Amino acid sequence: MKDKTINIGLLGFGNVGAAVHELLQANAAGLSAKSGVSIHIKRVAVRDLKKQRTLDSSFLTSDVESIIDDSEITVVIELMGDCPEALNAMKRALSLGKSVVTANKAVIARHGKELFDLAAVHQCEIFFEASVAGGIPILRALREGLAGNRLTKLVGIINGTSNYILTEMCHKGTPFADVLKEAQRLGYAEADPTSDVEGFDAAFKLSILILLAYGKFISVDQIFRQGITQIMPLDFEMAQRFGYVVRLLGIAKADDDCIEARVHPTMIRQDNPLAHVEGPFNAILYDGDFVGEGMLYGRGAGGRPTASAIVADLIEACRNQVNKVPSSLSPIGFPLAGLVKVQPRAMSELHSDYYLRFMATDKPGVLARVTGLLGQHGISISSVYQHGHNEDEEVPIVVFTHKAKESAIQKSLSEIDKMDFITQKTQLIRIEE
Repeated sequence: MKDKTINIGLLGFGNVGAAVHELLQANAAGLSAKSGVSIHIKRVAVRDLKKQRTLDSSFLTSDVESIIDDSEITVVIELMGDCPEALNAMKRALSLGKSVVTANKAVIARHGKELFDLAAVHQCEIFFEASVAGGIPILRALREGLAGNRLTKLVGIINGTSNYILTEMCHKGTPFADVLKEAQRLGYAEADPTSDVEGFDAAFKLSILILLAYGKFISVDQIFRQGITQIMPLDFEMAQRFGYVVRLLGIAKADDDCIEARVHPTMIRQDNPLAHVEGPFNAILYDGDFVGEGMLYGRGAGGRPTASAIVADLIEACRNQVNKVPSSLSPIGFPLAGLVKVQPRAMSELHSDYYLRFMATDKPGVLARVTGLLGQHGISISSVYQHGHNEDEEVPIVVFTHKAKESAIQKSLSEIDKMDFITQKTQLIRIEE
């Protein structure tokens, strides 16, 4: 067969775009052998043409539409970030019958159904492996490798920034604000870290995981979300004392009635495989009715791991084009006609063990009043720890509960936090067995 070239349009040349270009150059021979074609980046769209780059300036343009409209370009890689221009670029490319490869978790989570339908109508494809967990091939595993299973749960560390911060706080006892500054200095956290530390990034990814695991769409706005900004070094000390570690987890659990979907700081046992996932790494623990429990682990972010996922999708797109047969598998592994939007199970219905940290003025009877009110709401206590004994000073009171209903916990905390000896809003961390 004569060497066939497939021309690529690359939208964006930041860390990931540069890594994609580097990978395509470094592994060109192997990629050609695997895809059956020579893969060539024809044009690259950038915002600032004056910025110095390693790429020859003749490849660059600031005109995104000129790349998409180029009849010789048949695959568009979108790496523009969460912006309206990214969605518009993908829609335009798909409407012209060009396959799209993207790492854009926010756009897929919000507008995936619209993009999937466009691809189906125009007989092209959209790929988004890089949108979740960087270089970990979790979406392919859900769509293909685990397709024979009914998945009962997916529990994952799916944001590297928050995981780095939490593990540094755990090992060094450093307050959140100081670790965040260090994470920003090292490039693990953005100048505005809100999406990472408040759980938005993880919620986008969890929505996509649910889409491929269960064939259901849960809006990001419907996913319970809580960030890590209120966690103190004391919480790690208490976790370690009682055999736990703290991680920000994305959690999806399914039964015949409903799907749980939540992102929040969680205490897990020290022997849980996720407890050993540290720094900027990601991992997803799954449980299938036949395959049992397993875990996928690796680098969850960064230019090179994300480029690995982008190029894996690109190879599939090129294979399908050279064979002139689009994949018969839908992008989510379920027929698109059956894709429906569902509501997750209400958080008030959750049954869990809980860690509660009360900040209170140290006076006689305080502990009895706190535990007594918990008991009135049917909440059974497994362990109590009071830190400090200087009367009339603020001290933490730590309570671990047995399994309780979220609605009962929230009602009791709303009453306890109004008591005159409580000095701060109570910190709650759910415990995942």
